[in-house]
Amino acid sequence: MGIIATLSRASLKSRKRAFVGLGLLLALAAFVIALCLNLSLALGQRIDDAVIDAQAGDIYGYDLRQNLDDDTIAAIEALPEIAEARTNDLVSIPTDFPSSNEAKKTSQVLYGAWESGLRYNVVSADGTTFDAESAGPADNEAYATLGALVQPGIQVGDTLKLQIGDKTRTLTVAGFVEDPQMGTPFMDVDRYVVSKDTFAELDEAIAEEAATSEGSADAAQSDKSVFVENSTYLVREVQIVAAADLDGAPVSTAQATEAIVDSVPWGSKAPALFSADTLKGYAMMVTVIGSAVLGAFASLLYLIALVICVHTVSAIMQEDYRNMGILRAVGVRARTFAAALLLQFCGVSLIALLVGAAAAVLALPPLLPPFAAITGVLAQPTFDPLVFVVLIALLAAIAAVVTIKARKISSISVLVALRSGSPDVAFRSRAVRTVSGTALNASLTLRAIASQPKRYLSLLVCSLVISAFLVITVGLSMALTSPNATRDVFGIWTSDVSALIVDDSLSEEDLRAVIDDVSPVESSWQETFVTINVDGESRAFLGMSDFSFIETLVEGTVPRHDNEIVLGEHLAQAEGLAIGDEFVIEGKDGEKRTFLVVGTLSSMFNAGFGNLLTMDAVYDITGTDPQKASEAWQFALEDSSLADQAKRALKDEFGSKVDTDQTYLFSDTEGVVALIVSLFVGIGAIMSIVALSIAFLSVALMSTRLFTAERRDLGIYRAVGFTAHQLRIQFGLRFLFVSAAGCVLGTALAIGAGPALVGALFGMFGRSSIDLAFNPLVIGTLLAGLALVFFASAYAASRVIRTIDVRELVTE
Repeated sequence: MGIIATLSRASLKSRKRAFVGLGLLLALAAFVIALCLNLSLALGQRIDDAVIDAQAGDIYGYDLRQNLDDDTIAAIEALPEIAEARTNDLVSIPTDFPSSNEAKKTSQVLYGAWESGLRYNVVSADGTTFDAESAGPADNEAYATLGALVQPGIQVGDTLKLQIGDKTRTLTVAGFVEDPQMGTPFMDVDRYVVSKDTFAELDEAIAEEAATSEGSADAAQSDKSVFVENSTYLVREVQIVAAADLDGAPVSTAQATEAIVDSVPWGSKAPALFSADTLKGYAMMVTVIGSAVLGAFASLLYLIALVICVHTVSAIMQEDYRNMGILRAVGVRARTFAAALLLQFCGVSLIALLVGAAAAVLALPPLLPPFAAITGVLAQPTFDPLVFVVLIALLAAIAAVVTIKARKISSISVLVALRSGSPDVAFRSRAVRTVSGTALNASLTLRAIASQPKRYLSLLVCSLVISAFLVITVGLSMALTSPNATRDVFGIWTSDVSALIVDDSLSEEDLRAVIDDVSPVESSWQETFVTINVDGESRAFLGMSDFSFIETLVEGTVPRHDNEIVLGEHLAQAEGLAIGDEFVIEGKDGEKRTFLVVGTLSSMFNAGFGNLLTMDAVYDITGTDPQKASEAWQFALEDSSLADQAKRALKDEFGSKVDTDQTYLFSDTEGVVALIVSLFVGIGAIMSIVALSIAFLSVALMSTRLFTAERRDLGIYRAVGFTAHQLRIQFGLRFLFVSAAGCVLGTALAIGAGPALVGALFGMFGRSSIDLAFNPLVIGTLLAGLALVFFASAYAASRVIRTIDVRELVTE
């Protein structure tokens, strides 16, 4: 053991720069991996714990009160798969957010009374802890969910304007609460909390408004069997707890949900019925995808670290070839040298991995409050044991690589070692040519590469991996920031102008004529929306009057007849359906409708579970009379920057005859999309900078082996008249040529496989078919810059050539 320690200390001391560089790479990789794992696991665990704290159910649903009546609740509780079903009354009110920066300023919000329904944790003013002393909102105040910080983007002190008929009720945002069910901005409906007295007043005001408009509250509510946007409703929510077991087997939330849908008439028609796992999936969507991106980056770091590890082991064996041969001649066994190498690399790696993991623990607390606005829950810092398992696996991989490379020590020849490593037989590469011509630097460079190509293999791999990563990152960032990013990347469409005709004397042609004077209309359509339970989960079905602008079909065509449907890609996969198959939907009247699948849609719409129908088909499902339906017209302009001007033109021309509030399907997603874009672009920019730094570091680490191997050659070049500057240029050109080849291969790999990799990532959103923006000029400039980074790094690292003692090298 003494000789192993001695050899290890000597090697670490003489190669401090190489091991420090390797340690930095591994520490950074461990930092990213540990941070992503701890963040994802902490948030996921907090959602589970918050469900318990709030006394929420395994299944959540809501509907109009007359639909979710006592008989329905009794039927649910009678199921053997169900242990309990608790109800709580809410009110659904269109709410304006005057202080919001979003184009969409009106949303449908559910309001519940404090200390009824869930037990909410109030977030402290600084957003880092819970306020256990809070007594709840005062009268005329509201507590919003944490997701409201993102969508619609409100803060404490902002005003909420509740529209109840022709009256307005004003509330003040007094704080935020943790909501493990509806707190994420990815849910279509928000749920806020008010005082009991305020809730009673809102409940009474809605009943009075219904009685005034329809003659009686009961009559009004019975006519409103489904939700219509921008209307007030008396709502009831239900928290359903699954039974612990059934016939000795545990009951899953999926089994319990399916039982409700199959056995209770309300179950198949509920506008919202979600299992806890589904709600958690919505809350964790961005976190999981962000962690996947960072995880891929960490894998890149670790891969480069492994390459450098292999390179460094080879360099050590080459530099110490003579000493190892002599020591072997006096009885030191090959496995002793292998053990010394293992001790060096595993020791440095272990320290680096632990330092990276410790740094991740310190970096985690500041990240949790911002992620609370995405997930709806405020997690506390944690260090999951799974991180140790991953770190051990990373360390084991390094140990395996070192062990495999160290096997070559047994082939060291004592005679070759005494000749300073010169082999018994040398082979001349066919690529080696006589040095001639005026381009002497380039000629010598190519000769050096061709004579020992294996020395540059690590450089080729590093440049290939880094360039492929950069090309994919830049391609995605450009796609996300392009004018058509919402459509091309997320697969959703936007409406620049929404116009609801209030006066029957107007038509769509009248609206278009006014808008055309401001900006030509690119497309116009109407849409209507309904949710239907499929296999126990609420799925979205959208009816549209025009599908001509839908460009994200995976295959097939858009619906042309009322019995045709385009399925979301995830729903089609879950149901095992393809084009030509039949898909059955149960309407609000309990009757089943059979649709022919004519296409599949790749879109963020309902996370890949959203589906397209004709408008008449949706009206049939909901039992709506098309003659009485009132849907806003949606207009996409050729110049979307003129949208506000077009709205003003409509108001000037038609006044109160037209309502221009944004009402299209994805109007509530603008803040979320902006969040996702900024998150990915920001992460991509940081990772790109780090990747360029890694290129510089990898060159510095790889250059040591080349200097050692070519020390005599460099001395001879100096002796025959080459200046240090000329030799440094030649040295830099080697890295330039090899890295340029790696960049070409990496670019080809990125262009070929990048869209599939990004599609697999965004497939979690439901958008699996993405075209990255590979701009040739931008990509060419990027790769040229990367190759120049390798050149500059090599030139800087070769400054040691200036200190070479020519006489020593020539006489060696």
